[in-house]
Order: sequence, then C-alpha cells, then structure tokens
Amino acid sequence: MNNKAILPMLQNTLILPQSAQDDRIGTIKKYIFENGYGASVACHTGSYGGDEGLYELALTDDDGDIITSPNDPTSNWQDVKGYLTLSEVEAYLKEISEY
Repeated sequence: MNNKAILPMLQNTLILPQSAQDDRIGTIKKYIFENGYGASVACHTGSYGGDEGLYELALTDDDGDIITSPNDPTSNWQDVKGYLTLSEVEAYLKEISEY
C-alpha cells in the first residue's frame, strides 16, 4: 500500500447558497489529484446525508465532471456515495489519489 499523504493539486470550497436561486445551505469541496482524478465532497441541505451532518462524495475527472468509473466497470464507483462519515470520505479520497 502506498503511504503517501493525500495531497490534492487543487482544492476549492464553495459556500452555499451561491445565488439567490440556490436554496442549498452548506458546502461543496472539490479536489483534483495529480493522477487526473478528483472528487466532489458535499455536505448541504440537498446532498445525501447533508441534513444529518454527513457527506456525499462523487468521483470526478480532471474537468470536474462526475464520472461513474475510472474505465473499470467493476469499480466501486457506479454512483455518488452518500451518508458518509468524515473518516469514510478521507478513505475514499486516499483511494482516488492512488489510482
């Protein structure tokens, strides 16, 4: 197992709402790693688990678009993952950074 730290090349935090039409309250953090993969980690009133203080995580490509699998149909990434604890999010971020 690779023990390197999870060091994203880029991290951006959006505080919601972003506009008058946006009724979500919370945050979205976007990560991009050196391998070209990224993640969107959300905890807001519209995310899976956000109302309970839990997180939703989606795998993204280098453009920030949500993808379901890194070219592997047997991958864990068939959908957005919701109702995650912070430690689960950190484990998934580590996994994504090591692709």
